[in-house]
Parts: sequence; C-alpha cells; structure tokens
Amino acid sequence: MRKLYKFTALISILVLTLTAGVIIHGLLFKPPVWLSTASPNKTFTVELTGDKGRGGFIFYNTVRFNVIRNGQPIVENAYAHSGDSMDISFELAYPEHAWVSDNVMRFWRNPHLPEERKKSDWTAPHK
Repeated sequence: MRKLYKFTALISILVLTLTAGVIIHGLLFKPPVWLSTASPNKTFTVELTGDKGRGGFIFYNTVRFNVIRNGQPIVENAYAHSGDSMDISFELAYPEHAWVSDNVMRFWRNPHLPEERKKSDWTAPHK
C-alpha cells in the first residue's frame, strides 16, 4: 500500500512539473517573426509569427499576427490561421500578399496559377 502512495505522489509531481513547464514556456516564449511588411506610407507594419507550414498529426501549427502603427503595437498575437497534417499550410493557402491601401493588407492565392505555370512550362518542339 505504501508503494502505491509513493508511486501516486511521484506521478503527481511529474504531471505538475510538466504542466508548469508548459505554462511557463507559453508565457515566456515569443515565436520569431517570419514576415514583416510595412504599409506604403510606413504608418502600419504587419508581422506574422508562428509556423507557416503544415501541422503534425497531434499538434496544430498556428500563424498569428501583430499590427504596429507608428511604432506602437495595436494588435498583438492575434489568430490568423491554424491546421493539422490534413489541412493546407498558410504558405500554400496564401502565398501572395500586398497592401491594397495604407491600412488594408490582402493575402491571397491565385487560383489560376497551376494552369498558367503549365502554359509557361510548355516549349515548342525544336525543328
């Protein structure tokens, strides 16, 4: 019976330590910025963080963003996209981006790109 109590106490300590480590990591770790772009008038800057690739079987990959106006953050760590191994990655879903105006940024994917690519890859036969 005493061994069961020791084993239960050991497992409890292990779970609490692991939980505390995950919480501390989540609070202190800042993911690197992999895209930073400024508006045409340099008023706004949008930064994308997180993992732009495909997620795994267990964990989702998440892309988040920050919006900075005149050097002051106005939106921090906001959700933009997430997915697991069965979802399209951010970099495939939205490979293009541009500022529409000084305060509007657009992300998109050209739906005709594969057809255009096939046409441009085609070369005439040599004579």
